[in-house]
Amino acid sequence: MKKHLSFWDERTIIYTESISYGYMLGMFIDPVGDKIYRRNFNNLVKKSELFQINNVPTKDKPKIAILSGHWFENHVIYRNFHQLIKPLKDKYHITLIHAHTNEKATKNISEKILKDNLFDDYKKIHIQYGCDIDYSEIKENDFSLVLYIDTGINPMLRFLNNYRIAPIQACTYGYPFSTFGSEIDYFIGGIECEEVENIEKSYSERFIFTKGIGVDITKPNYNIVKKEKNSDDVIKINCLWSCHKSNYDLLNTLKEILDKSEKKISVRIFPSLGYEGNYLIPYVQDIKETLDLKNVEIFPCLEYNELMNILSDSDIALDAFHISGMNSVLDNVYLKIPTVTLKGNQHVNMAGSVILEKIGLEELVSKSKEEYIATSVKLINDNEYRRKFVNILKKVDFNSIASSLTDKNGILKAINYIFDNHADIEKKDIRKFFI
Repeated sequence: MKKHLSFWDERTIIYTESISYGYMLGMFIDPVGDKIYRRNFNNLVKKSELFQINNVPTKDKPKIAILSGHWFENHVIYRNFHQLIKPLKDKYHITLIHAHTNEKATKNISEKILKDNLFDDYKKIHIQYGCDIDYSEIKENDFSLVLYIDTGINPMLRFLNNYRIAPIQACTYGYPFSTFGSEIDYFIGGIECEEVENIEKSYSERFIFTKGIGVDITKPNYNIVKKEKNSDDVIKINCLWSCHKSNYDLLNTLKEILDKSEKKISVRIFPSLGYEGNYLIPYVQDIKETLDLKNVEIFPCLEYNELMNILSDSDIALDAFHISGMNSVLDNVYLKIPTVTLKGNQHVNMAGSVILEKIGLEELVSKSKEEYIATSVKLINDNEYRRKFVNILKKVDFNSIASSLTDKNGILKAINYIFDNHADIEKKDIRKFFI
């Protein structure tokens, strides 16, 4: 897979949006090959002249376009950014450009979104067939700046970010990876979940550092159902890993943890896969080849409340690596479940660990795979050690986490800074800025 990711044939053409799938998945396979793929993909899209956009920025109140393919009330993108976009409303005219592969879906949500009163206007783009994208509603526009919320997740945005919709273009952590070579000028992110000195290695865009972790921490919309634990004889482990985050090294690490455990174990894995397309079948086969399925349950894609009900009956949680979780860590914190993480060097493998450190659970944050295994095994075998962290979690106040790690005005400050300094910034070879 790594060799395939970094290979590129110069005869490649764009025939359907599926050519962009590596854009979404590459980082999960190989961070080095991913950068090669993205640059090749971006160059191909630019040469293909898919879009002809005419932009004349308004001279009145500056207009900002928010681009997202997942602006739904219960989606994690909405959960992480709704309150951070809100402060823009007073100073700027805000338009949501919703990108979706289902035109009917965009029609159904447009009225609800406008009733939210966050946006002054609403536009949509959608794929009609293959790679034929209907972008007629933004072909002629007067935006001063566009902010991509989740550029790498949505296929249309992967193509669109290689063109100029507005004079200034930025993105943020809805998709926490660099585009590496698109037409996006700035990445807006949090200073507490990035290695500042190495930021140029992780992002090709100029990086605007805000306070905190760059996303909004919100309390999960779930009422905890208390379940009495009858015995410590069986330890239930939740592995809230999407299929993308599951990998050979991670599964072998789980196997080593299970082999070193002195107790009976029940493992629950949540790959976020449904039965459609038979994707779950090869995933289960991969798990089967590594683990003893007698002790493992693999759940298909679940509704949020159903998922949380199952998670709440867990004793510990193991976070994924080399791409880790943030919202999954928050869900486990909310459910009072001790979670072991392996801290990385940028938001995609650092944010969850930073949250644990902030609430006094730095002992569960590993710096190496060996430490990750040792901590996990101790949590399983040592009842008192495990209960120590449960007691800490019982005292956690979600509002205090949010206030210490979320700057509600972070995106507003970053955009104000960009508008005030963009002309000067373009003249200088400076790649990072602090606000």
